[in-house]
Amino acid sequence: MQEAPPQLGEEALASFSETEVSSLVTVSDIQVKIVRKDIKNLHLAVYPPDGHVRVAAPQKKTDDNVRLAVVSRLAWIRIKRQLTCPVGDN
Repeated sequence: MQEAPPQLGEEALASFSETEVSSLVTVSDIQVKIVRKDIKNLHLAVYPPDGHVRVAAPQKKTDDNVRLAVVSRLAWIRIKRQLTCPVGDN
């Protein structure tokens, strides 16, 4: 039988995610965390339970480029936030 991997506490996860955020932008009342990485493509994700939005972006992309990508996906982001967030938290 395999053992489950050790779970990090919420405080540890929160502190880890805050250290990797390189900037924050607001698009249409949605706060977006931007993480710069050595990657080629932009990755957009909406995370439960609160529906926070995180973008992993190539280091060469500017905040304005990331903002444009988020604006182009606003409809998708809103749908995902409705699915992942309790009513009233969107």
